[in-house]
Amino acid sequence: MKSLVVALACLPTLAHADDTFEQRAAQARKLAHLDELLWAATASCDKGDDTQQRQCRRIRQATLDAHAGALVLVDGEPDAFEIGGWNAAKKSVPLKLVAGKKLRITPAKPGPLYDNAKQFPDEPAAVAWAKLAKTHRVELLVKLPDKKWPVAGGTLTVDVVGYRVIAACDGSILAASPASQPVAPDKKACTP
Repeated sequence: MKSLVVALACLPTLAHADDTFEQRAAQARKLAHLDELLWAATASCDKGDDTQQRQCRRIRQATLDAHAGALVLVDGEPDAFEIGGWNAAKKSVPLKLVAGKKLRITPAKPGPLYDNAKQFPDEPAAVAWAKLAKTHRVELLVKLPDKKWPVAGGTLTVDVVGYRVIAACDGSILAASPASQPVAPDKKACTP
């Protein structure tokens, strides 16, 4: 099986007072995974007999047409959000949202989607926060191509128009663009 890569173009977003992650997500379709779209964008449909190839091309085109220009909300990989160690000199913990590893998501524009540090008064506060933030969810808002699906070397280029990282235990937002409100906590995700 060929490995598929999604290249994510990070678009600069102008933050408006009424522009929130929730508002954008309300306009998006929820997709559990991009696998179906990746297959449709990259499938050659050259295996099997003539009937199988025609069926493959028909399914591929119907899938692309159904999602053309769509804004989709997808679950990112939890390991895409990195929490660094305590920096005593800066009294902070570095945070980074990078390309995923399992789906091999790679931004078209080099660099992380989010790269910042969170300040703390002391190391115990940083350790307590990192423990809470360790169990988190990543959500991405992705704008799919309108007509021509740019595929090169097994890579489909799409635009990331928003992201958020949620601490599962208390529902707080660890990183977001545009801004996001806290979500309902998942007490099952809390470590004792």
